[in-house]
Amino acid sequence: MSLFTAPELFSLTRLDTSGVILKVHPPPLKVPLLINLKIKLKPLNLIFLHLQGRNKTVDFLNQFICPGWNASLNGLAGCLIIAGFLAIKVAKNKKLHSAIMLTAVAVSAIFLASYLYYHLVVKGGVATSFRDKNPDAPDLIRYLYFTILITHTILAIVVTPMILVTAYHGIKDNLSKHMRLARITFPIWLYVSITGVVVYWMLYRMY
Repeated sequence: MSLFTAPELFSLTRLDTSGVILKVHPPPLKVPLLINLKIKLKPLNLIFLHLQGRNKTVDFLNQFICPGWNASLNGLAGCLIIAGFLAIKVAKNKKLHSAIMLTAVAVSAIFLASYLYYHLVVKGGVATSFRDKNPDAPDLIRYLYFTILITHTILAIVVTPMILVTAYHGIKDNLSKHMRLARITFPIWLYVSITGVVVYWMLYRMY
């Protein structure tokens, strides 16, 4: 069924028998309004169930992703870095070295995503205070904690692009550039991974 009925859309002209031009105007356009609203509850229920399932997933992530999980990723990355170093320096196994180091890169990437999710989503951008978590800690320990935390944070920012560039040259088999960068990247990356665990231990487990 058409919603629009218009027998004439344009003005027409014709000659009558006397030769006079007559204009034939079309009748006004008729637009019958046919509104048929059907509200179906089933799609709405499906959307609600989807959102409910999504909320459960978010709740699970909020409970699963925690400082202990992030520290475990840091520790795992540190172990992989050492293993990759031994694979190339002691075992002289290039393929094993590449596999281990790329795994370390992947673990560090997962840590970074997890760390940002925890602090920005779970914690809402609110930092955890060492004084609030450990009110009985002496000033010396607090100063030591902040020293480790500051160096850890700065070096983590610095080493991230260095890791990517070093890995890139390794994948491309640019050994001279890879080895030159690795001599700098390796100790910084290892320090960041180890101090990540130390920061967690001092903040949550020391007292």
